[in-house]
Amino acid sequence: MDGCEATKYVKSITKANATAIITLITSVLEAEMAIELSAGCE
Repeated sequence: MDGCEATKYVKSITKANATAIITLITSVLEAEMAIELSAGCE
């Protein structure tokens, strides 16, 4: 399970009730940032 999968799982079991998941990435690629944000990361 990678970070995106874990985020989607946590969001699904908590029904997104005030669950903030902050991601730190070392990539400067906008595409990778978009993937993290679409998974539900803040």
